[in-house]
Amino acid sequence: MLDAGIDVYTTLNVQHVASRSDTVRQISGVSVHETVPDSVLDLADEIALVDLTPEQLRLRLAEGKSLPRRKSGLGGENFFRESNLTALREMALRLVAEHVDRDLPRHHVRGKIVGRGRVAIGCSSR
Repeated sequence: MLDAGIDVYTTLNVQHVASRSDTVRQISGVSVHETVPDSVLDLADEIALVDLTPEQLRLRLAEGKSLPRRKSGLGGENFFRESNLTALREMALRLVAEHVDRDLPRHHVRGKIVGRGRVAIGCSSR
């Protein structure tokens, strides 16, 4: 579709990024087999992070809003624990930050960014 000039918009959970699969398995004990190569992310013109707290996600799951109830039960007891969701959330933030760092020099060269600084933000679920 991209080769045909068609814009593609999609969503992706961080646990489905191929380079993160080993870490996801270590965190959650669940092997995710449906992964997307990182090269697909590298092709993206823009990556946006849609973020929920672990509590908000667990509530949406319980209400059947994020996954059908029958699917959320697959590994749900282990995978959707608050500690796992917090770790996956951090992983998603890092992934997006890596892509921002990758794209900044390109924008800097084009004159779109005058100066370059770094901002660090600490978050806690406590």
